[in-house]
Amino acid sequence: MAAIGRHRSKLAAIFWTVVIHVRGRSFLSLLCLYVFFVVLWLVILPFGLENFIFSGYNFQAKSVKTRYEYCPKEWLMNYYPLLGAVETTCKPRQHVAYLKNHKCGSTTIVQIFNRYRRFYDLRVAEPKYGYHFWGPVDASKIPRPPKIKMEFINTVPLNGTEDKFDMILHHMVYDEEVLKRVMHADTFYTTILREPFSQFKSVFNAFHFDKKYNIFNADPMREFLRNPQKYYRGGTKPASAFVRNSMLFHFGFPDEDDTLRNNITFIKQFIAYIDKKFDFIMISEFMDESLILLRRLLCWDMDDILFASRNVLNYTYKHVDDPELRRLHMQWSLGDYFLYSHFRQKFEKLMKAQGPDFQEELEAFKICLKNFQNDYPYQ
Repeated sequence: MAAIGRHRSKLAAIFWTVVIHVRGRSFLSLLCLYVFFVVLWLVILPFGLENFIFSGYNFQAKSVKTRYEYCPKEWLMNYYPLLGAVETTCKPRQHVAYLKNHKCGSTTIVQIFNRYRRFYDLRVAEPKYGYHFWGPVDASKIPRPPKIKMEFINTVPLNGTEDKFDMILHHMVYDEEVLKRVMHADTFYTTILREPFSQFKSVFNAFHFDKKYNIFNADPMREFLRNPQKYYRGGTKPASAFVRNSMLFHFGFPDEDDTLRNNITFIKQFIAYIDKKFDFIMISEFMDESLILLRRLLCWDMDDILFASRNVLNYTYKHVDDPELRRLHMQWSLGDYFLYSHFRQKFEKLMKAQGPDFQEELEAFKICLKNFQNDYPYQ
């Protein structure tokens, strides 16, 4: 109520200032002005001006200090029941490096991290160029974006832990040494993967590869997979990195090297390297379960992992599930299938180890999420 009173005092001052400046105008103009301010005074201010304007469209317009309105407090479960841990309390981890993988649900995850870091006023690494750490290039116009470099980061930390970033969230190609230099030593490394054929279909649509490769028949994706080398042309076409082993590429996999691309021994060694460097890898097909595990690993509240739907698109071949096309794609992007299989198995093993309270928490989360998405169905 005190806040409403302050807003109304300011509004009254603005009203009389405007009246003084418009004196001499027609009676109708003054009447319209009066009605407008009365509506603001009686209707909008008690509800909250930002909520009135943005309700249902932009949950970030709502005060980020408003918490626990979608989940009852007893459901927040700020404890750490992971793998039978003895301790029942924990300290939230606020240093996170998120590898944003194309068309895997990454935008939804970034939405969650952005809300969290705004709430706690955390320092996030920002790209110097555009919305990615690929340097001063348009990734859609070059074959392969480079790995993240120090010069791609805006305001690079100079020295000391106080200069490090709390989070890094934008698109990049992983480079361990660069991230070590700009992130805290206790940073939690995470990303998300998606079933490879589904991810490929989404990428093929998003990057308009039918147009890039001048495939004009009725089924361009099928045509591409039947003879990919004809269109790929050695990876010289723009955005080539995203059409083959796209997920593995984000970790820095040298897909352009044909001697390594289908070398199963090397692929497994590279995946083992990823496994050592990343603390947790989510699976898009288990989004809710992924977020519950993420919450437990980071010791966050349930309110911290709520999300609105992002970038949900429909396209011609989204629901195509042709076994022949899947087989052709596996031949083309073998590394992504090994990557996904390894981390999905690891994910399911971790999920099964949680015990009965995991399912209870999952059901509670779905209720909280439904409450949240009723207000913010899409962003």
